[in-house]
Amino acid sequence: MLHPGEQPHSPLPFWYGEKWWHEDCYRDRREGDPALTQIDRAIERVAELFDRKWWGGCVGHPALAWLTVIGAGPLEPLYELGRDLLEMDGATRMRSILRALKEADHYPGARFELQVAAILKRSGLAVEFSPPSRNRRKADLVARAGSEEVFFELKNLDSAQVQVAVDHLQEQMMFALAAVMSTKFLAGNKPTCTVELSAEALSTICGHPVRDLPLIRRYTTAVAEEMARRCNETLPVEFSVPPIANVRVGAPQDRYSGIMCPMLPPEYELKRTLRGCLPEAVEQLPELGPGLILIKTPAPLDPASATIAVTEWLLSLKSEISGMGAVIFMPSIPRSGGIDWLFPAFAIRNPRTTVAIEALQSYRILREAFEIAEPPAPEFGFSRPGM
Repeated sequence: MLHPGEQPHSPLPFWYGEKWWHEDCYRDRREGDPALTQIDRAIERVAELFDRKWWGGCVGHPALAWLTVIGAGPLEPLYELGRDLLEMDGATRMRSILRALKEADHYPGARFELQVAAILKRSGLAVEFSPPSRNRRKADLVARAGSEEVFFELKNLDSAQVQVAVDHLQEQMMFALAAVMSTKFLAGNKPTCTVELSAEALSTICGHPVRDLPLIRRYTTAVAEEMARRCNETLPVEFSVPPIANVRVGAPQDRYSGIMCPMLPPEYELKRTLRGCLPEAVEQLPELGPGLILIKTPAPLDPASATIAVTEWLLSLKSEISGMGAVIFMPSIPRSGGIDWLFPAFAIRNPRTTVAIEALQSYRILREAFEIAEPPAPEFGFSRPGM
């Protein structure tokens, strides 16, 4: 479907101006609220954001999954993005959000910030992006209602970032082991080498570009040094480098060399969160708050075990965190049709907080909007302040 006079290579989105959502087959989706004119304006706003210039270099952008198709499925994210843009247009430092939405790497995080900000503003709160701070801490949002001021730090976990780090680990280990094999065996007579990385080792890779590098170097060096020592033995040889990997050299069952990664259970994703984004989020909130942390993840989590792990971690911190009220986990796939596709959104209260989060209007708004559950607090022999 093309506009009159448009060529097939035109970067303009084919849905802009077509108004395919006016067709009778989408009538059920349009009845009641919102009105058709509201849908038109919202989608027009999306077309203004993803304009002709953007379409000239948008390869790999997450929004293409629903910008380049028509149907009831893409209609919902189209309308919701446009509605949120219209709600927040003119907000302080909104330009930085608009720039981030156009960038493939920054889109998921910016979309999450925009969604939360629009929900709060739609409920009557004044919302500001990237509020200034007297120190180096800088939260993503601040919401104000009368004398209430609540800071928010939002994290949208991207499994792709973790995969990049794991790929880097595999690559560095491959280079290191190839160097060992070259010194130990003659060219053309090298045995196979198979490395099976452990789930425990992979769970420590969090996708952070700085925090992961020392671990990758340590893991690579440990396996390479042990392999250099063991290759002096009669082949085949099999050995373990706990807790990093199991290694086989010259094993008859291995036709090819390789570095294997296991599938990780949900608890390992939680370990990555505790090591990666959660410490960073805590550091960005003002010490005295009040503040809330929202984490969206594509991994399935068990609310009960996550509550225990996060509570223990918060209790172990030596820094001042009394102003942080709770950590809220949300699934990347939202609840729909009465079904929680990954896990129900849930809040873990900070056992050291002085904030009564039930009294915060912004928390009550988000709890209703995202249907946030509150698992019972684990018993560690303490009473929670602020309750």
